[in-house]
Amino acid sequence: EAARRTLEANGIANAEVRLSDCGEGLPSGSFDVVATNPPFHVDVEVDRLIALRFIEAARRLLRAGGRLYLVANRFLPYEPWLQEVFPHVEAVWEDRRYRVWRCTR
Repeated sequence: EAARRTLEANGIANAEVRLSDCGEGLPSGSFDVVATNPPFHVDVEVDRLIALRFIEAARRLLRAGGRLYLVANRFLPYEPWLQEVFPHVEAVWEDRRYRVWRCTR
């Protein structure tokens, strides 16, 4: 519901919000854009596998040329993780704590 309200508040009418666990039940290649702020730890340990699950799911869901926008804490080594899955990876915004990555399929 919060995602729908965010779209409405920003005047975005040509978007659809779907609830899913890493895209389960959603068809491959069916999205132009995926936005996520994935979990990255189990208890206090950074868990790369959780992040990779989200990244790989996004790749599967995106059409050719589709984009993943991923918000992450700056201290996390997302760039090499993203480069394992996407051919085009770039940081498009950052501040002292966070970085937003854009990955193109």
